[in-house]
Amino acid sequence: MNNSEKPQLVIDVPWLEPFTQTIEAQYVISELDYLSLLFKEWQAKIDKTKGGLDPFSKGYEKFGLIAQADRSILYCKWAPGAQNASLIGDFNNWDREANPMKKDQFGVWECWVPPKGSQPGIAHGSKVYTGKSTSSQN
Repeated sequence: MNNSEKPQLVIDVPWLEPFTQTIEAQYVISELDYLSLLFKEWQAKIDKTKGGLDPFSKGYEKFGLIAQADRSILYCKWAPGAQNASLIGDFNNWDREANPMKKDQFGVWECWVPPKGSQPGIAHGSKVYTGKSTSSQN
């Protein structure tokens, strides 16, 4: 067995080489235990905040511009690296401060655009853009 195939522990402590198979098996079990624990933690977060895996898995129904019954518009975007975000476009004269977005713990940003009288908050065919900044921007 060459060094690239050995666990790092066996490379660092050569006298453990006779126990390589046991060490590898324990590493695999530990890794699986860790991944199982990580999955359970995320599943608990999703259950608590999103109502379970089924509603969470239907996120595609939530993202983008979604017209509401009251003619308001809900806009959702996944941007976990953003520090702040706002919905801008011709509907608000490209004003970055008119429609700021709020971020949830999963990196999903959302904002509501109220209706304009009896018309939708954003007219069909409007130009829209998500303005955002990240920590790497000044």
